[in-house]
Amino acid sequence: ISIEEWGSINLQHDRIYSHKVFWVNYTTYDMQWSQDSINPQTFTDIMVRSSDPDTPYCYACVHVKYG
Repeated sequence: ISIEEWGSINLQHDRIYSHKVFWVNYTTYDMQWSQDSINPQTFTDIMVRSSDPDTPYCYACVHVKYG
């Protein structure tokens, strides 16, 4: 998410719900459905596809903090 897009985030009823695991559904390279999870309590590193043609992937570390 870009800095410009931060202002477009809208929290419905001003609530955030916390979940221990974030499940992601996606389509694989051979057009099959698959599912993966992001669990900040076990493995916090993730890799996602980049929109930059010179850099095919972006790497990130997931942290959960509310304050």
